Amino acid sequence: MVCMVAPLVAESHPVHRRAGIAPCRPRLSPVLERLRSGQYCIDRCPVQSVWCRFWSKMLPGCGILMPECDELSYACSQIRRTERAMVSTPTIPRGGAMYPPQRQQAITELLLAEGRRVSVGAIADRLRVGAETVRRDLDLLERRGLLRRVRGGAELVESLPFERALAARHADQAAEKRAIADAVIKELPAEGVVVLDSGSLTYVVAERMPTDLPLVVVTNNLPAAALLAGRPKVTVMTLPGMIRGLTQASVDGWTTRRLETVSADLAIVGVNGLTPGLGLTTTNPEEAAVKRAMLLCARRRLVPVVSARIGRNSFCSFASVNEADKIITDPAAAPETVADLRVAGPEVHVVDQDDIT
Repeated sequence: MVCMVAPLVAESHPVHRRAGIAPCRPRLSPVLERLRSGQYCIDRCPVQSVWCRFWSKMLPGCGILMPECDELSYACSQIRRTERAMVSTPTIPRGGAMYPPQRQQAITELLLAEGRRVSVGAIADRLRVGAETVRRDLDLLERRGLLRRVRGGAELVESLPFERALAARHADQAAEKRAIADAVIKELPAEGVVVLDSGSLTYVVAERMPTDLPLVVVTNNLPAAALLAGRPKVTVMTLPGMIRGLTQASVDGWTTRRLETVSADLAIVGVNGLTPGLGLTTTNPEEAAVKRAMLLCARRRLVPVVSARIGRNSFCSFASVNEADKIITDPAAAPETVADLRVAGPEVHVVDQDDIT
């Protein structure tokens, strides 16, 4: 069954001629847009239905009398029948041959419908395909960052395309952030240059930074810079650039160019999302460019991240997992994902539950 929706062009049509109206290019209804995109298929060419549907709706609104037309009545009845069939058609097709993109779309819809986690066997039974076919599709979807493989099946990955203001994020997992920050402090050099990224967790790192370490802190994190400026042994160098109000950080071409001249001992870089597939992700291309430059300018790269952001993807990927030397997170992180991150290369440190107060 093939959907053959021809493009609508400004040419003469029997319905136009009977109405005595010059043809024009109509705007398709949502139903017809779905037909044109191939989302639904019908067993007859709906071009005639498209035109009749348009003129039967638009002519009365234009105040033009539409003559009786058996062809029009038949076409409209056909499209109404098609719309009723669309409503009753199940979202996930069963049986019959399916192309890989159709199977993969069906798998994601099934995960949504079944509560975000489904076994390989359940997917294979529902789509009537082999388990190996399902595993191949799951591997591909995981590489795209749409799901996460778990024992015996898969679960959807929540997406984090947007971010909240810095002040609104400070209270999220506050105890976990303090424990992670304490673990980060243990990684600081006795002296040297530390690049500190923007974000609420990196601000907590700045709060808990010892006052007796003679460090040079290079940062685009304005709240952290203001906090550290009062430490007598800490030299603070703020990065130039346009300030994003949402993160209170400098992020633009000036920022990345200045980082290209920096040679640091340690970079502490935050993320909005972290998965084995897409790696380190954030919400904004300018932020991504700055974070990438921070990683490249340092001899050691540290990624502190709360468990809520592990297993999720944000908008822009700026590094693969194996480009980080160490990841520090809290015990709520999914063990399967933590294991996958370790396989990818970096050391993954999970703070003790007893350290979370």
